[in-house]
Amino acid sequence: MSYQPVEGEANLAARIREERQRPDRRWSARELVKLMAEAGCPDLPSNAIARIERGERGISVNELVALAKVFDVSVTNLLTSVEWLRQKRAERLLEELREAHEGVRACATKKLELILELVKLGGSDTDALNYIVAHGSGWYESGKGKPLIAVQQEDGTDADVTDETLRTGLMDLDFAIFAQAREIIAAGEEYEEGRPDGER
Repeated sequence: MSYQPVEGEANLAARIREERQRPDRRWSARELVKLMAEAGCPDLPSNAIARIERGERGISVNELVALAKVFDVSVTNLLTSVEWLRQKRAERLLEELREAHEGVRACATKKLELILELVKLGGSDTDALNYIVAHGSGWYESGKGKPLIAVQQEDGTDADVTDETLRTGLMDLDFAIFAQAREIIAAGEEYEEGRPDGER
């Protein structure tokens, strides 16, 4: 197990605020007090969390244990340096991003293989490829303009972002795949034309 640097009360206050304001929670300080009461700290003043986060109040062991229970993390995790946790989170995200990149690359290669297979079935290479391009253009119209993801703004509200940019990027990727397919087909035709009749 890797070493997790433990920090003091200021760091703990930052960890509490960070856990409380996670996108899937967005609890107010008073809401957290109510949850802590259910977790074993019924006598906590309603303004306790706000004061802890401002550095105006300390925290007892029982309160620390209740916080860990409510946030579903270990006590050690709550005491761990915020910067260290963010660094580890960034490392995990970068690894997931690399895996996603490899996935996109694998999908692009698979699409190229499928296009070439379809071209082989089409008889005329040029006509078959043109048909695939025309047919594929309709794939991007389904659900066009619908929100792709909700992005939280500084005021806490969500801004819906459509997927127009992503659609354009995917279309550009497909055009690149089709261009690659044309190069492969052309190279194959040149190879066939250069072979002696008896070897074709």
